[in-house]
Amino acid sequence: MREAHRRLMKRMHPDAGGSAFLAGRISEAKAVLLNRHD
Repeated sequence: MREAHRRLMKRMHPDAGGSAFLAGRISEAKAVLLNRHD
C-alpha cells in the first residue's frame, strides 16, 4: 500500500506536473485505507 502511494504521488505531485487536487485525493484515499485496519 505504501509503495503504491509513493509511486502514484511521484506521478501526480504538483512539482512533477500533476494536480494538487489529485495529489490530495490520493493522500486522502491512503489515509482511509490505512485507518480501515484499526
